[in-house]
Amino acid sequence: MASVINKEGTLFFVNGPGGCGKSFLWNTLAHSVRGQELIVWCIASSGIAALILIGGQTAHSALSIPIDIHDESFCSINKGTMKAELLQQCSLIIWDELPMQHRHVIEAVDRTLKDILNQPDHPFGGITLAWGGYFQQTLPVVPKGSKEDIVAACVKRSPLWHSVNTLHLTENMCVDRSNPDSVQFANWLLDVGHGWGLPLDHSFTIPAYMKLEPATLPALILEIYPNLQDSHTLPDAHFLEKSILCARNAEVDEINALVIQSFPEILLSFTV
Repeated sequence: MASVINKEGTLFFVNGPGGCGKSFLWNTLAHSVRGQELIVWCIASSGIAALILIGGQTAHSALSIPIDIHDESFCSINKGTMKAELLQQCSLIIWDELPMQHRHVIEAVDRTLKDILNQPDHPFGGITLAWGGYFQQTLPVVPKGSKEDIVAACVKRSPLWHSVNTLHLTENMCVDRSNPDSVQFANWLLDVGHGWGLPLDHSFTIPAYMKLEPATLPALILEIYPNLQDSHTLPDAHFLEKSILCARNAEVDEINALVIQSFPEILLSFTV
């Protein structure tokens, strides 16, 4: 907030695993800055992350970032346009899920803002930036690239990273501390992400208590949504607070069909 109000143009990176409250932080920060009658841009590297932010947009849409990016690219924003004038008045840019962007994307935005704001000696034209993400999640996708290529594409390999102040969120706010299994699962995920206790090939075995036996779709549905035969008497939270995630739409359709078949006939008649 001090950087925004005093126009210091500081670069921040909030590092934290999923569930640590980054999105809550961004929305609170955006409301606070807008309460000072200042302009904030809330953007994210993915559409899902952008939906969580108040007034959020994808970075490529908001900043007109070219799809084909290289080490000398500029964003497609011309001086004198409405978007350029809005950026000239912008006090803060919040950019979530930054680690999944190629460093050339960040550097293109930097060159563009320096040009639009006529501040060639200040990173991003002197606008305060708040980045967020977690480097154990999705990194830049380099088609047919090696591990070295992926690391070289990360924002940490950009000269801009030397100007970044890194802050940390460490407590997972979504973990039920009263449930030992929940805590153990969260810690196990972090250990795998850090590579702690793994062999050289980074292979690992999923603990037995995390597996479902038998490993069938009907058993999975029964585990996640028990008592479906009594679904007409169950509260809405029984369904709203649980979900089965799938990688492909075909699997979604298959599971949805099996769940619907498990509903009692009286409920199906009302649905039809």
